[in-house]
Amino acid sequence: MAALCQSTGPRRDEISDLEQCGFSVRTDCLFDASYLDALYAVRREPGAILRAYRNRLASLDTARRADLIWLETEALPSVPAGLERRLFPAHVPVVSDFDDAVLHRYDSHSNPVVRVLLGRKIARVMARSDLVLAGNDDLGTYAAAAGARGGEVVPTVVDTTAYDAARRLLPRPHAWAGSARRARGAPVSRHVSPTSSTRSARCSPEVSQSVQGRKRTMIRP
Repeated sequence: MAALCQSTGPRRDEISDLEQCGFSVRTDCLFDASYLDALYAVRREPGAILRAYRNRLASLDTARRADLIWLETEALPSVPAGLERRLFPAHVPVVSDFDDAVLHRYDSHSNPVVRVLLGRKIARVMARSDLVLAGNDDLGTYAAAAGARGGEVVPTVVDTTAYDAARRLLPRPHAWAGSARRARGAPVSRHVSPTSSTRSARCSPEVSQSVQGRKRTMIRP
């Protein structure tokens, strides 16, 4: 059996699980590590974005030969759901994976045109999926309300082996997992530098995310 994993960046956790189930996995990362490094360094890479979308379109064209599509959030960010759906082969089941509050990426956008055109996109992606994996109860509830055909809440966790422990314990071991835009105002320790590469992440083994005064499990890398 063949599975196509489509994500916005490099991932590895679900790949090993699928391989253990007998799938031959082909990965398709929309953005590579070099693009993410430029993004967090606030360098614009318009050429890289165009190449990423071109490669994703080519990947969708070959997806009809897969037995399963494992999708992280959406295939083509900022593209309306109806157009994106037409690019998917109708006979291949889709598992969509959500582990962040991505549903507000569009419906809470500052631009009213984006809210009108894309405000319901994530709900439509969930509704068309054969299975939705939600990282928390809120996402699971949203998926059910969107009309998802099947759903499971799988709490996100940290693979501590993906991080190098700092030589000294941090006085406030907080870290932000997510985009730089969403990190504004987050109580991140000054000892932790934002990075897109897990190889260079420097944080305490006791990594947690502080949200409204409560400690919660950090999203996996």
